[in-house]
Amino acid sequence: MKAPGEKGGPSRDRRQAEAGVRPKSRSGRHEGSAVPADGVEAGAEAIGGAGDRPPGKARSADSLDPALEPFHPVLARWFADSFGTPTDAQRSAWSSILGGAHTLLAAPTGSGKTLAALLPCLDRLLRAKEAAFSPDGAGAGRLAAAKPAPAAEADPGVDPTPRSASASESASAPGLAPASDSAPAAGSGKAASVWRPGVRVLYVTPLKALNNDIYDHVTEFVAQIAERMEQWSHQGVPGITCAVRTGDTPSSKRAAMLRRPPDVLVTTPESLFILLGSDKGRLMLQTAEQIIVDEIHDLAADKRGSHLSLTLERLEAWRGSPLQRIGLSATQKPMERVARFLGGWAPPKAFAAEESADLIDAGTAQADPPNGGNALAGIPDTANARAGLPDAGTAQTVLHDAANAQAGLPNAVNAQAVLHDAAPAPIGPLAEEASAQAEPLPAHPLGYVPRPVAIIESAMAKTMDVLVTMPGRVRLGGSRDSVWFPIMDRLLQLMEGCRSVLVFVNSRRMAERLCLRLNDYTGQEMCRAHHGSMDRGRRLEVERLLKEGRLRCIVATSSLELGIDVGHVDLVVQLDSPLSAAAGIQRIGRAGHGVGEASRGIILARQRGVLPEIAVLARMIAERDIDPIEVPRHALDVLSQQAVAIASLDTVPVEEMYRLILGSDSYRAFPRQRLLDMLAVLAGLYPFARPLLEWDREANAVGPRPNSRMAAVTGAGTIPQSGAYPVHHADSRSHVGELDEEFVQESRVGDVFQLGTSSWMISSISKDRVYVKETGNRFSEIPFWRNEAGSRSYRLGERVAQLWTELMERLEAADAASSEAPSASSFDAARVGAPAPADARDAAPTILAADAASHEAPSEMSFDAARVGAAPALPDGPESEPARPKPSASGDGAPLAPTNADESDAPFSAAEEAVIRDLQEPYRLDDRAARSLVSLVRAQRATGVVPTAARLAVEVYKDIAGQTHIVIHNAWGRRVNRTLQLAIERKFETSLPHRLYGNAKDNGIEFVLPEWDPSWLQAVRSVTPDNLRELLVEALPGSPLLAVAFRRIAETSLLLKRSFGRTPMWQLRLRGEELLRAALPYADRFPYLGEAMRECLRDYLDEPRLKELLGQMQEGRIAMAVHYRDLPSPLASQFAADYVNMRIYEGDGLDRAVQAQLLQMSRELAGELFGQEALRGAVDPQVLEAERRRLETPAAGAPGSADELYRLLKQRGDLTEAELLGAADADPSAAGWLRQLRQQRRVAGYEPGGGLAGRFICADEAELYGRFPQEDDAASFVVERWIAGRLAFTPEELAARYPALGADGARSLIPRLLEADRIQLAPFAEEDELLYTSALTAARVVRLSVQAARGRSEAADAVRWCRLLAGRQHALQGTQLQGEHGLLRVLEQLQGFFFPLSYWESFLLPSRLASYRPEELDLLCASGEVLWLGRQGDGEKEGKIAFFLPESRDLIASWLPQEDARPAHPQLLERLKRGGAMFLAPLARELGRQPSEVQAELLELVWQGQVSNDQFAPLRGPSSASRSRGSRSGRGAWGGSGLGRWFWTGSLRPPQDSGSHRPQAAASTGLAKRSAAEPSASTESGLPALRSGPSASNAHHGDGAAPAAGSLPQDGSPALRWIDRLLDVYGIVSRDLAAAMSPCAWDELLPALKRLEEWGVLVRGQLIEGVPAMQFTTREIAESLRQPLPGEEDGLTVLSAADPANPFGLLADWPGDGDGGFARKPGNFLVLEDGEWRFWVESNGRRIRSLGPKGEARDEAPAAASLQQALASIAARQGLAKIAVEQWNGRPVDETPAAEALRGLGAERDRHRFVLWKSQLSARR
Repeated sequence: MKAPGEKGGPSRDRRQAEAGVRPKSRSGRHEGSAVPADGVEAGAEAIGGAGDRPPGKARSADSLDPALEPFHPVLARWFADSFGTPTDAQRSAWSSILGGAHTLLAAPTGSGKTLAALLPCLDRLLRAKEAAFSPDGAGAGRLAAAKPAPAAEADPGVDPTPRSASASESASAPGLAPASDSAPAAGSGKAASVWRPGVRVLYVTPLKALNNDIYDHVTEFVAQIAERMEQWSHQGVPGITCAVRTGDTPSSKRAAMLRRPPDVLVTTPESLFILLGSDKGRLMLQTAEQIIVDEIHDLAADKRGSHLSLTLERLEAWRGSPLQRIGLSATQKPMERVARFLGGWAPPKAFAAEESADLIDAGTAQADPPNGGNALAGIPDTANARAGLPDAGTAQTVLHDAANAQAGLPNAVNAQAVLHDAAPAPIGPLAEEASAQAEPLPAHPLGYVPRPVAIIESAMAKTMDVLVTMPGRVRLGGSRDSVWFPIMDRLLQLMEGCRSVLVFVNSRRMAERLCLRLNDYTGQEMCRAHHGSMDRGRRLEVERLLKEGRLRCIVATSSLELGIDVGHVDLVVQLDSPLSAAAGIQRIGRAGHGVGEASRGIILARQRGVLPEIAVLARMIAERDIDPIEVPRHALDVLSQQAVAIASLDTVPVEEMYRLILGSDSYRAFPRQRLLDMLAVLAGLYPFARPLLEWDREANAVGPRPNSRMAAVTGAGTIPQSGAYPVHHADSRSHVGELDEEFVQESRVGDVFQLGTSSWMISSISKDRVYVKETGNRFSEIPFWRNEAGSRSYRLGERVAQLWTELMERLEAADAASSEAPSASSFDAARVGAPAPADARDAAPTILAADAASHEAPSEMSFDAARVGAAPALPDGPESEPARPKPSASGDGAPLAPTNADESDAPFSAAEEAVIRDLQEPYRLDDRAARSLVSLVRAQRATGVVPTAARLAVEVYKDIAGQTHIVIHNAWGRRVNRTLQLAIERKFETSLPHRLYGNAKDNGIEFVLPEWDPSWLQAVRSVTPDNLRELLVEALPGSPLLAVAFRRIAETSLLLKRSFGRTPMWQLRLRGEELLRAALPYADRFPYLGEAMRECLRDYLDEPRLKELLGQMQEGRIAMAVHYRDLPSPLASQFAADYVNMRIYEGDGLDRAVQAQLLQMSRELAGELFGQEALRGAVDPQVLEAERRRLETPAAGAPGSADELYRLLKQRGDLTEAELLGAADADPSAAGWLRQLRQQRRVAGYEPGGGLAGRFICADEAELYGRFPQEDDAASFVVERWIAGRLAFTPEELAARYPALGADGARSLIPRLLEADRIQLAPFAEEDELLYTSALTAARVVRLSVQAARGRSEAADAVRWCRLLAGRQHALQGTQLQGEHGLLRVLEQLQGFFFPLSYWESFLLPSRLASYRPEELDLLCASGEVLWLGRQGDGEKEGKIAFFLPESRDLIASWLPQEDARPAHPQLLERLKRGGAMFLAPLARELGRQPSEVQAELLELVWQGQVSNDQFAPLRGPSSASRSRGSRSGRGAWGGSGLGRWFWTGSLRPPQDSGSHRPQAAASTGLAKRSAAEPSASTESGLPALRSGPSASNAHHGDGAAPAAGSLPQDGSPALRWIDRLLDVYGIVSRDLAAAMSPCAWDELLPALKRLEEWGVLVRGQLIEGVPAMQFTTREIAESLRQPLPGEEDGLTVLSAADPANPFGLLADWPGDGDGGFARKPGNFLVLEDGEWRFWVESNGRRIRSLGPKGEARDEAPAAASLQQALASIAARQGLAKIAVEQWNGRPVDETPAAEALRGLGAERDRHRFVLWKSQLSARR
């Protein structure tokens, strides 16, 4: 909408010059139209100065256009001087509105809709003010006497005062006419009446920005009108006042508005709702007479329209008289449906009793017209001459629901009901009927009929000059920005010669990105962004700059779509698809906004894959063919909000509320029972839903509660609450915009981002806002915003499918023509992949795969994408999708569009050229776009996968990771495809052992499976119309759709509290989940849960449409063809980026298999691993006692009134009088309160039976207690409240409380409650005790106990942890073990952990055993008591070894390679598989090779994990991977590689695990993968069987490929065993430790860790000082850190830096600033003495640091004895003959105090170093 008075418009002289004769315009308007060239919506291009014309120079009265004669002369002159001749839409609308009819105006952008609706309203206002304030009552001047203005119908804003008047004046005086439901007529006020302040005209728009725009125009209008009133000597008549009320209006202006109400109020539906809910606001609105709803199509199509519809019914009921309704829009269809939405419904008697002549007389109490014809201001009484219309009839005026004309529509309006098919019917194969057929009237429960609404449909031709184009060829180069260059070039080409351009994009992220790119590309700020996350002031500044010509371009989202005036716009560019024809019309309509001007729009497609949709939309936009508007019906959440608002003001009978509700078209058939069910919830029937109103069931009326009004105000509207962070300037505190919550969580202080084309640096982040400062950094990050992505409608999808079908047929015909006449064009067609015959394609579709790839990928970049089965991702998809991976060529994810330039340049045959030419005109394609579209269809045809309107194409292919992709190609749109996806997934869940990935898009559905079985396609075919509803109902509870729908419904219905501030999204989700969980037992009777299901099926899904399509498939009208391919087709490649994105970003959630494993983790297994004593510490006794007291005390304290006593009864359930009074702390008033409740019949009696005393219940629960215990929902309702008030109960206690339930009933009810997770076995129950508690109570007790345990855990310094770990691992001095049994204990503790081969016998085992002997290790291996496995990852210099006990097969299986892994020597491995374990010599003889060769190959297999030996000796040889120092400590070791038998490690796999369910790894990776081995039913350790599974993160295991989805096993988890392993060795579990040492990913361990914490086994906290990461340990370890460690003064310990007992560099950071040369290397050592860190030794003593207790450096001379002992130990372990010390604390040793200590030890000085020989170290020992 563009209104008059905009700044920067044409001057008055220019307007006057153009008001005369001008040439024919592009739209076909002829000379003499007297409309300014820059065309104004209602003359919108500037009105400043028009009012300066002196009265003496006004035109004569006879020169006025006839359509202006009914208006007040001042208004008529003002309009004529400012805008010239009215438009056709204005003429027709004025006639209808002045006649008093409800009016719906449909007119194109730039046709003057605003003044078409507003001018009659201003006229009515002006006349009413004249009547009230003019001294003589004439008020209209002499011209008014000649042309008397029509009088008004009853005007509630004018209080008549007695005065002498003629009979005719008295008869038409306001207030005398009875109130009726017919629309009030326009007219004047009455002379000498008392003016009652208040709003007369409401102007409602859907956007705050549009409100401000309308307000600015209206303000300018009324200022000029007031000036003219003064010039025409109308002194004393106050001017018309105007105000705007939105959420941005300051409180001071709101208060001033209430004190002095404006005449015209511009507002939004939500602000109108809030005003109607306040006392002062209602008084201000009581005088309202007319309401204008602008952009009504935007409101009618969603819940905001339902909300507004009810508000209008409430407002009209409050006024007590009709409210004239006027609707405006450029895009609405069908108009009859929108007209019913606008007018609503009313009883026939409300307007049937009115005589037509009465309304005419009321509207025309003036002198008879000269010709005695039409009563409207003397207009000639001919149908086409009314209001000055041309004879040909240039407007279509339709009476809404002609069938209801019997209801008494006034003749004045009937005279306008002339039907004209002025709009030309769309032509072409895709066209539908020109106008929608009238819908049959639905039956109304109360017999209401629609209010008559006059439909005005302008026939003015608004030319939409639309063109579809594409960027040029991509210039591939070294720059990551190169793919943006063609888009920038094309945009600049399109802008050439344009002064102002609007570029529309589909996401805020793309708006910011495109601005950054354009400005950087041109080197100047030529454009700015405009979107809803920018501050309003900054948006207004951008609009002003464009109006003033100081800005050339705005890149906007839908924030500029709905009629906001930005001045003259030469061109609109839409980047990518506008998603709907209505949005395209609105956006392109911003250009050429003036009357009669053509709107120029360019749709720029970035990639050819979207061309089919864009082509269809371009045609629909040019033909103004839009999708029908679907008005939401019976939205329960909106009704709940309105019901609370109604009840908050006064007591209202339910029947009266029901009648009011049914007046809204959105609720015209709302069932009465649903209203009663809704009121029951809002009145507090269910304890978990807060009561919001009072319902007196005796009087059947609802009334206010103390919280009703506040709830209605804070929860106003239907827009979901956002978790976005407001952004404020750090210095000025001014609002800058807002950022997505997730983006803020991923940002840090100092990050730079772009918002509103400016760069901002984050200076601080608080809990509810972000503070920023401006910065000049041009390398700013582009924020992202999450949102639900738009999708195409099914109707649009049908047309896209028709286009595909048509193009396929045309290309087939072209191929046939080419084959009949061989020529160069025929050769060209063959080159680009002309298809084989249809039967050949279906039989062997993969033979054309190479050609398909060549067409889809003309450049190297796109070819690579096609070859790997994934197309490069676009930079900004729909906002619901996370940021996508960036292709190497595009860097930051630029669009791929330019790569198709090669395709459009490919040769075409003559017949194909004809197809290209035929496409261009009807579909508005330029040559490049048409060629790209044909090349896309041609490439798709070459694959044989050809979806059409009558054929589904199912494509099956495998990607490089071995995943099977099933793509169902269709054009049905996302809603239909999402419905089919859910149904198919539900079918798959019952037959697949794997997790299924599914993705529904507009163009089809993709499923990804780890394995493939053709029989699974039966799951796709088995979805039928008969089982569709059942499948969806089963699938929805497990999908996010239901949770999202329920949360939003609960917010809108006020069940979830809203606040004025920001609420984090996680809190909103948590509250919604809690309410959903509480409501589930009452699913059939809780209306909001059923509403959520209906909304999912109706709005998120499209069940009726899919059911129809499935029926067509059953009947054979839609076929299904399955194609097996090696590479994805062009259409299938569009899904690849989404799948890659999912694999990258899905790590935040748990795999279903992991969830299943977690559920199977039992307390018994935890008790066996960690000890039953640990489980008994789960609940803190103090917490338990505090919880007992809390449950015995009412939540809000003792009741202090009857209402509070009632609330207590509602929370606790049935109580005896003694129990009820006892809960009131024996307050003497409690008995009186109870009597009061009984007298009010708010409580009722309940007899439990069994001889027990009677109890009281809330009266509204009587029906539920009457069904107890027979029905499940009643049993849950009654029993659960009793359970919630107790700490615990037994089955016997439950049966005793409710004798009607009985012992058998209690025993059957408890399992049901357990299954529903309403109760749990009490965590504090004794062993084998059947003690239960509420699930919420159990969770609270555990949570508080966990918090108490965390509070008791204190962080210890890393040195103390080092001392603790060394002691636990027997590496501390004095804790070492001895002998063979000691060695077995050490290996058992370290089992499962891989360390380099050289570590084991150099320091790991010697440091833990008093006198380690290698032969003891060989004996353990030879006897079978110990096993070892090897592995060596890519890039590792040395192989690693881990030891295992044979019974720990679950640990072994975690590291075994997958059976399908490729061995380095398959022949050798196969021999070991077949022949079993063999010695080296026999094996070499059998193979006929040298033992040394075979040994080398065996060692290679060792490092692949495929082979092992029953002795350790073979690894000590020089040919092993530990070439550096593999046998340095091998004193007395059994040498020789011939010892021991070699065997295949797969024989260690548990026998059940055949590996048949494991997905095959891609052969191209060449990487060994770990097996998902199943354990045996039991193990030698006696532990329950565990199943090990591969990790979701394999990088640290040398496996570069992510595991297949669903590869985790479903029947057990190794998580507990690995947690036990980590705790046994390291005493702690953290993310970094798990990544380095465990085969389980952190995502697998974390749920188990949390569960163990809840059970009291573990405690979580910051356990190591300076390490903020989450850490877990046992309660015993946490407690021991607070006590003196045993043996803390046992002397000196030397620990290798690479030893697992050293926490530094693994669990904790190194001390100091990191410049001390600290590293986990074998030649570095920590020296501990008496529990403190004494020395840090590097490079076998070359550099030494003397450290303090916590690792700080100290310079004093070291203790000689300690130093000697430490160096002697190092020399012995490393086999060194001497130690040379060169540096001490980073300085030359001879310059430090340590030199004297070394001399005292007998060290020899060698230049700057001191040398200690082995004899010197041992001499003083």
